[in-house]
This record gives sequence, structure tokens and C-alpha cells, in this order.
Amino acid sequence: MLTHASLFTGIGGFELGIREAGANIKTGLLIENNPEAQQVLKRRFPGVALHSDIRDYQPTQGEFNVYTIGFPCTGTSNAGARSGLNHPESKMWFYALRCIAIGKPEFVVIEQPRGIINNGLREVLGGLRVVEYQWEDPEIVSAAQIGAPHERDRLFIIAHSYDVSKRIGKVPTGWNEQIRAEIEAIHKQRGQATPGRPWLADGVPKWLGRTNIGGHWRTTIDSSPIYPGIRKRTNKRRECIDLYGRSVTPQQAAIAIKRVCYLAQLAGIV
Repeated sequence: MLTHASLFTGIGGFELGIREAGANIKTGLLIENNPEAQQVLKRRFPGVALHSDIRDYQPTQGEFNVYTIGFPCTGTSNAGARSGLNHPESKMWFYALRCIAIGKPEFVVIEQPRGIINNGLREVLGGLRVVEYQWEDPEIVSAAQIGAPHERDRLFIIAHSYDVSKRIGKVPTGWNEQIRAEIEAIHKQRGQATPGRPWLADGVPKWLGRTNIGGHWRTTIDSSPIYPGIRKRTNKRRECIDLYGRSVTPQQAAIAIKRVCYLAQLAGIV
């Protein structure tokens, strides 16, 4: 079993992604400073240690195999300030990098919006190289590709320590191939329309009427019914929208998590 620490946890998108993937990964630490998000995490993941501030967290080397990191995207998103890692919130990445350097997990998964390509990606990859991590080519996974009624592109970086890289050697299956296979499997299994269909001007895909809402995007204890936003007059509606807007879709995260499990098997870690 792999062990997992979640940095900038939000409301638990990566943790739900681990469940979605059916991965043999145990989450042992959540780091999140938003009080509303903390309440969600306490209810959803009781018993998991919750630390409130990454700036004073002191990692222990080798305690966790996997770090997931979705640091604030205020400066990296095309919808934000576009100031990259100079933004006061997005520069929190450097605290995550400190944790990587000290904690030395075998794998690091980083999630960001597409905008980071021009707003900080070079610095993030450079930082990983400094602390002796290699990475596969970053890949973009859209929520729409896996049947969601919204687009929401997310870029994922999967990095592994130099030691793991040596143990893996040449990877038989490229990540882009694995992503393609996962997306095809999702649509085949859930009976959803094929990805890549055109979107209407209002942002709603033409195939939405044929999407199996009762399948992959069904209502469960861990997912809300599909509404066009959060109903008006809902208590703390604004805070809810903000938290959802900052979160990774669990089904997207699951694809990255499955890649980590595949690489861990190649390296003989699990």
C-alpha cells in the first residue's frame, strides 16, 4: 500500500480521486488553511490528520510515498492575475517544494489550470529538477473528456525521484496512451457519448442530452446532483462556489492517480 500526503487539499478532490480510481493508497495527512474547507474535510475524512498551515509543516523523510499538490492558481490561471509564481497565493508553491525536498516522496502529483503553461510551468519544473525529481511530459485532462457537463481543463505533472526513475527504467506505456485508454474505458463503461464533440456557443455540449447522468455523474454521497450552479439562497452559497471553483474534479484526479499506481508497480514499490 502506498501512503499519501495531500498539500493544499481544498475539499478533497484528490482524495475522492483515489477512491474513484480504486487505488490501494492510504491518505495520512491533509494540509489546508481554509476554515470552510477544513469543515468539509473533517466530515468527509474523519481520523485523517489535518494540518492548517503548510508554512510551518515539518515533513519527515520517507513518511509518505505520494504527495498531491494543487497549490493556489490565482497567479497561474488565465482567469486570474496571470502573474505566475510572483502572486502572493501562487508563490505558496515554494513551500510545497520545501516539503518535497525534505520529505522525499517517491511520487509527486501536481495539478493546475491550463494557464500555468505560460504562467509558471517553467519555474515549477525547474524547482523539481533542483530537488532531484524527474517528470513525465505534463498532460492536460478535460472534465468534458470524461463525460462532465463542463470543460475545465486541468494540467497534471507526475514527477518521481531520481531513484525511482532508475528503478523504472524505460516505461512501456506512455502517459498520453494511458489517458486515452482511460477516457475510452470511461465512455464505454458508462454509456456516455464520445469525447471531443463540439460545444455550443453557450458552453453546453451538443451531446449533453445523451450523457448518462445516471451513470458516471450520478448523485452519490460524495457528489452533488447536477444543477446549473448552486441554488440561490443556499446557506453560504458564495463560499461553496469558491471552494468548488478551486477544486479538482475527482474523476480527473483519478486518471493521474492510476498513472502513479502503474509507475509504482514498475518500480516494485507495491
